[in-house]
Amino acid sequence: MLAEADEEECALERQVVLERLTYFEPELTLLGLSLDDAPDLDEKSLRKAFYARSRALHPDAAVGAAPAAEPEGDITEVNKAYETLRKLVVC
Repeated sequence: MLAEADEEECALERQVVLERLTYFEPELTLLGLSLDDAPDLDEKSLRKAFYARSRALHPDAAVGAAPAAEPEGDITEVNKAYETLRKLVVC
């Protein structure tokens, strides 16, 4: 009985988060995500996107390789976007 109540509460919180995420589209884009990814967004997938984006921006990541095109954003913006979105992701 308690588990069902927790699941219902989590579902309601999840719906609120999805509605709020529409206001954070720039942060999602900065991490390489889109609003289409929002329904499945959890802490693990958010962290994975953050690590991938951070590696892409890291100056030592492409040692010996040809430099890629100028990356969009910098690591500070990526960190801020991650922290902002991490606070929204629940359940």
